[in-house]
Amino acid sequence: MPARSLDGRWFGAFEIPPGARGRWEIGALAMCVERAVGEWRIWHSHAPVDPGLPDRALFAPDLGPTPEQALQRYVVDDLHPELRLTPLLPDRSVVARPVSPLFVPAGESARLYVGIPLWLRLEVGSRAPYQTLLELPTVRLSDTWFGLTPMVGELCYALKTRCRLALDPAQQLPYRATVPLVIRNRFREPLALERVNVPVRQLSLYAAPGGALWANELTLERDEEGSLAALRFGPAAPVEAAGAEEVARPRDPTSRRAAIRSFSALFQS
Repeated sequence: MPARSLDGRWFGAFEIPPGARGRWEIGALAMCVERAVGEWRIWHSHAPVDPGLPDRALFAPDLGPTPEQALQRYVVDDLHPELRLTPLLPDRSVVARPVSPLFVPAGESARLYVGIPLWLRLEVGSRAPYQTLLELPTVRLSDTWFGLTPMVGELCYALKTRCRLALDPAQQLPYRATVPLVIRNRFREPLALERVNVPVRQLSLYAAPGGALWANELTLERDEEGSLAALRFGPAAPVEAAGAEEVARPRDPTSRRAAIRSFSALFQS
């Protein structure tokens, strides 16, 4: 019996009987998974990130690995043939830097859309809690430091973004989650948005009926004194993702206070 998707998507549950395998191409990630007796075999590699990166996320049953991919073997006693592929937000905060300078004048507000490359979690087993084999990024992001000093802050991922003001569904890449970011500037001077620390570990991931992936809306308000007045996390999927289902819970829902402190660094000199 060949490998097959159980719901027609590139993520979710897949049936891979012993001797069968499947191949995924998701952004910069190419991955092959094979079921053998007593083990799962996984090959993966990342292509260089460039403007020509394919805007696709595909599952192809019964295709094997490419020559440059090294084999990793995972010994699992459970003979159940189901592989679960769960999209996730990254395991660190993402510092998004606009490609072009972006300013929010005094008294103005803006609703921006930031696309965050996803990670994948591979799980196996016949029932929850499933056995996690590994997690992989769909795109490898470079490291960056975000904080007031080299000693006070956190290690994050760096991302260049267009910070779009209007979102065309055709521009939503299948291996990215869209985070709506609302910024209100009540200060008397313009807010230069040089970089934004997006606390993705505190956000849920949602799949809209059309397949697009979204995270909670974030609202950031700068008060009359120039300080951070409020940071709010949307309680559910954003309004643009009506009817969306939650596909992944926050990695760290308990640390939202730390996220608020990290956001306040945006307005420190």
